[in-house]
Amino acid sequence: MNKSKGFALIEITIYLALFGLLFSGLLCAAATMAQNFGRSGAQIMLVEEGAFLLAKIEQEKDISVFVLENGVLKMNGTTLNGNEIAVADLQFSGFGGQSMKAKFVLSAKTDGGQTIAREFSTTYFLAK
Repeated sequence: MNKSKGFALIEITIYLALFGLLFSGLLCAAATMAQNFGRSGAQIMLVEEGAFLLAKIEQEKDISVFVLENGVLKMNGTTLNGNEIAVADLQFSGFGGQSMKAKFVLSAKTDGGQTIAREFSTTYFLAK
């Protein structure tokens, strides 16, 4: 009786196929995580930029100093938003009352080139 030592060719082929499946699953998971990380970073940047712009609008209260040009929000000639962020649909409402509402949409591109957008709004009270 002849005892064989080592692996047969079919066993090696099966092990390589299983290793390939595991490795491809790992690569897909890593690519998905990297894509989600880039999207999360862009969303965090949008939230921070939106909070900053809302604070500036509430602080100034005079809407005549705000100008929106090609996605850039300016206050008295000073650019407020960053280069990666575009501002759109800036609206002020509630004139003549005790309060005013400001609303705008911010958009940014992720590292993968996907555009994400978020709407921001605030209602603030005017001084008498």
